[in-house]
Amino acid sequence: MRCVAYAMGGGRGHQTRARNLHRALKRLEPAVQTFLCVPEDRVAQVEPGLTMLVPPSREPKALTDWIATILERYRPHLFLVDTFPRGVLGEMSGLRFKAPSVLITRWVAPAYYQHPPVRRALESFEAVFWTEPKSDPSFPGELTEPVVDDRPVLSRAEARQALGVGENPLILALPWTEGLPWRRSEESLRALCSRRGWELRVAGTGSPYDFSRADRYLSGADLVLSASGYNAYYEVTKHHRPALWVPQPRKTDDQALRASGAFDFRNTAPQGICQGEPTETQMEALLPRKPVDPSQTPPTPQGAMMIAERLQRLAGVAR
Repeated sequence: MRCVAYAMGGGRGHQTRARNLHRALKRLEPAVQTFLCVPEDRVAQVEPGLTMLVPPSREPKALTDWIATILERYRPHLFLVDTFPRGVLGEMSGLRFKAPSVLITRWVAPAYYQHPPVRRALESFEAVFWTEPKSDPSFPGELTEPVVDDRPVLSRAEARQALGVGENPLILALPWTEGLPWRRSEESLRALCSRRGWELRVAGTGSPYDFSRADRYLSGADLVLSASGYNAYYEVTKHHRPALWVPQPRKTDDQALRASGAFDFRNTAPQGICQGEPTETQMEALLPRKPVDPSQTPPTPQGAMMIAERLQRLAGVAR
């Protein structure tokens, strides 16, 4: 089976979901080949059966011509799109697909989905998979569980040892902004944790630890500080970690709504929402009195495999 996956969004979530789907497909069809289209600044580690493709330009017309060439060159059995909403009405709108086209999407503001051109775009796909609840039940497509990384992770003891942490509470911060605002936030956090005797580890490219997969260490955290974007939210809740969310404003993704639990999927760990900088009182209230029992961790969401099984059937029809 050959798939072209279009994940040209600005964040890492689009590519992460595509990679998770590729791994699930590979379990069903070991010979699957996925050609993953990503921006130049999002090229990441290559995996077996996965080829990264980078367009020469991000101008919409150039992208349309480029993806048309890619589809003609590789003649995929499936064309997966995880660049919604921008791509669907931009570079995707002029394409005519020979392979079944599939949209992998999440919750987006209902007014956007109800916009007539967007509604027509939704109806043009062979299949639409909603990995979060539909904002309007009349929208076409099938609801699945969230798509998360289900590769093996470290145990609590292994994660804490890898991060050089002893018995003190561990605060794991996933930066929710960048540049000067984040440097100020990090300085405040380090001062607070030092005063309270809490260990602080900050994920990011400047960290001395390997955070290329931050989810590997989540089991060792006593509290996670993070924005409530799709991937961070579901990876943290998958591990049943207490979390203090710092929602960020986005055009079509309502992080505050997600953090409130409106899209909940088996999320039973203590949660809080912070408007601004995390405070000592908020953090202390969420720190568990004893480590979370691993047996209480809910089952991993199976969205990737649910979608992969349906994609396998679709590709079977196309071949």
